[in-house]
Amino acid sequence: MKKWYQSRVKHGDKDGSNLSYPTVNLDAKVLPSSLKRGVYASWVKVGDKTYPAAAHFGPRLIKKELEDVLEIYILDFSADIYGEEISFYLEQYIREVMDFIDFSSLKNQITLDIEKIKEVLKVDPKEE
Repeated sequence: MKKWYQSRVKHGDKDGSNLSYPTVNLDAKVLPSSLKRGVYASWVKVGDKTYPAAAHFGPRLIKKELEDVLEIYILDFSADIYGEEISFYLEQYIREVMDFIDFSSLKNQITLDIEKIKEVLKVDPKEE
């Protein structure tokens, strides 16, 4: 049975937006501490609509951080939902946490991750 988690959207540091992949920042503590760190194909519920998404759970090594963060890029979504409570489900593990030499390399990997996630979630490119 799939487990939906809930968290309130909080302000982040805008790195995702600067990479053209704006994320919602959530409380990483809603996830079990035993959960494997990395990128997941996921689903996010905002209001009464469900969206495909890419979730990153773990440290942001490119920023030399050791604390776990939970950031989710919601595909085809642009509304301002700061402060709102949203639900999310982690569908499938995609890859481990990686370090990158620069933000351009990170952006390239995110693009590849999203292509893989679209395949996993069976997102039809014609629907975008």
